Parts: sequence; C-alpha cells; structure tokens
Amino acid sequence: MSQTGLSRMGVRIMGVILLFSAAALAAASESALQAPGADKTFGKDNVSTPVVQYGYGPLSSNVACSPDGTKFLTGSGDGKLRLFDLGTGDLIRTFTGHTGAVRAVAFSPDGSKLLSGAGYLDNTAKLWDAATGAELRTFAGHTWYVSSVAFSPDGTKVLTGSSDNTAKLWDAATGAELHTFTGHADWVTSVAFSPDGTKALTGSWDGAAKLWNVATGAELGAFTEADWVTSVAFSP
Repeated sequence: MSQTGLSRMGVRIMGVILLFSAAALAAASESALQAPGADKTFGKDNVSTPVVQYGYGPLSSNVACSPDGTKFLTGSGDGKLRLFDLGTGDLIRTFTGHTGAVRAVAFSPDGSKLLSGAGYLDNTAKLWDAATGAELRTFAGHTWYVSSVAFSPDGTKVLTGSSDNTAKLWDAATGAELHTFTGHADWVTSVAFSPDGTKALTGSWDGAAKLWNVATGAELGAFTEADWVTSVAFSP
C-alpha cells in the first residue's frame, strides 16, 4: 500500500489534521507496551511525527478516506464538508448546504458520492456528487442530530443514526425512508452495514448495540455493554 493510501490515520485537533503512518503508530504502540512501567497511551513522547499536517480553520469532528485512498473528507462545525487530496493536502472542493454542524461523513463504495449528517438546526443527512459538489438529495425525518451515517455495500441504501434514539434506512436513489429502527433508549451514536448488506448494526448511549434485519426492519438481537457504545463495526 502506498504512503498516500489507507495506511494513514488522521486526527483532527483544533483546526489541524494530522496524518500518521500505520507503521509509525504500530511501532509506537509496541514500544509503549514493552517499556517497563510505561504509560500505555499515545502521547507526545511515544507517537511519531505526522506524515502530513493539514489546517484550514474550522474545527472538524469527523473524517473519512476515499475507497481508493487518494482523498479524504472532513465535516466541520461551520456546516461544510471539505474534500482534500491525501497526497498533497490541497483542498479539492467545499460542499455547502447544511445549516448545522456536520457530525458524520462517508464515501460511497465506489467513491463517486458522499454522505453527511448534521446536527442542531438541521437534523438531516445529505447525498453529494463527489466530482461536481452538487447536492443530490436530502434525507429528512430525524427530529434531532444525525450523528452517524453509512452506505450499504452496494451503495443503494443509506443508514443514519440520530440523537432522537432511532436509526433510519433510506433508498439512496429516491430518498424514500424504508425503515425506522426503534428500540434504543438513548442517542444512536454509530451505525454500520454487514458486508453482505443484509444486516445493520447500531450502537447507543444506552449501553447496547443492536442487530437488525435490513429487509424487514426487525430487531435480531442486542449486545449489552456496561457503558456507552460509541462505535460499531462488522468483521469483513
């Protein structure tokens, strides 16, 4: 994998994006774990110098890398998305349309479209054309923050999680709402599709992750944690 590919990890701190190589992070981790009495955390003394550093102003709370590893996308508190060239750091395009802070972003599986979710005063998800910057569709129906977004593996469906305690499934082509997944008792913080697209996974501040049938909307099971569930993922 090239240095400009998915082997980088990005961290956004007060208007600056830092990209670290996976090899550097692995080396730092190994060093930290082996050192007698060492603090098992990453800090200024055990993380390598960033591969690239980007800065453009507004605080960004979320990032996503394109499927081909050549670009990355940020969502920020000014309600805008920004697409960058991962190799050079150049800003390619700014996407404007949300009226609240952008809290979640994602690339479609083929990289041709972008998905974003926004917070207070907006509470929608939007679909964008990555090449032109055009807003293609708005998914409106949540009554509070859209805190997480995901594309199905085939790109035909969109999944959103919200602080209204629900997740919703949408048709990416028409914008039609297909299902509302209800059952969480607190904010839905994260959403994911299974690799075959037949199941959805949601995580919530209520301390549970729930598995859902995408076709029917039925809850298939719940996994309970002792504290907030802040992120979820399926194995490949």
